Amino acid sequence: MAKSDYLNAMKMLPILLITCLSLSASAQNWAPFPLDETSEWRLRCSEPIYINHGHDVCTSIRETNYSVLDSVFVDGNWYHRFYWTRYWNYCSSISYSADTTHLMVRAEAGVYYRKVEGFPEVVYADFNLEVGDTVPYLGLVIDSIDVIDINGHSCIRQWVPNPHNSTYPEFIIEGIGAEHHSLLDGCNYPEMLCYRERGIPMIFESEPWQNICEITDVNQEENARKLDISPNPSKGIFRIETPQKSTYRIYDWFGRMIKEGQLDGASEIDLTSAPNGIYFISVENEKGVSTARLVKQ
Repeated sequence: MAKSDYLNAMKMLPILLITCLSLSASAQNWAPFPLDETSEWRLRCSEPIYINHGHDVCTSIRETNYSVLDSVFVDGNWYHRFYWTRYWNYCSSISYSADTTHLMVRAEAGVYYRKVEGFPEVVYADFNLEVGDTVPYLGLVIDSIDVIDINGHSCIRQWVPNPHNSTYPEFIIEGIGAEHHSLLDGCNYPEMLCYRERGIPMIFESEPWQNICEITDVNQEENARKLDISPNPSKGIFRIETPQKSTYRIYDWFGRMIKEGQLDGASEIDLTSAPNGIYFISVENEKGVSTARLVKQ
């Protein structure tokens, strides 16, 4: 290399370093998976069942609740292992089941991998993709991309065509999954009914998932009844009785936390400055988490 070329290269080095640092600083901070340690999903799968040699058709419906059980090291990678409970209405024959081993998911730099025990992992979603790229596993082309806030996390959202209704596109949200074709369910076309954190529904746009999201298991319902809230509805002042010192968080309809604090015995929560509407309160103490709905009018 000539001396002049060497000097020119050295002059360019600071510029290259600044450029690299700028690119590094602007790189995507991938949302974790799961977004919250208490993340829960509920999905429904409806499939026709052909009986009597195809002459009759009945419908099999299953609703499955998913939550993160633990982390396991399999085939050189760490995976989140899921616990699921399933309600199954198989042509009017009702059954329940549970599983803790078969489903594992991991995320690495925006790429989501789904693994069923005993089978190789598959790439479910890739949030490095751009408009016009095809989503792996789903085989759908990305129409548009935006970023939304889910309870303090900035999450990439990919919009893809809806195979069943071209008027309404579907989404895939980083850290959560797809409106259909979920990474958590092997059904041909599952429907995401609910995504919750600490029992609080995280609602996207105006999708009416909250009615199903509020359905809880027996233990949660009993726990929620321990919260003595009055008046409810209220003009903004809610009085809450708790048997012990607790931490509370209040979320709006879209899952954004708007208030937090401490409760000890009889306490008041002031939402007079908040708009009228429905809010969710999560109360946590050493006995667990209780949730309830607050109505301000």
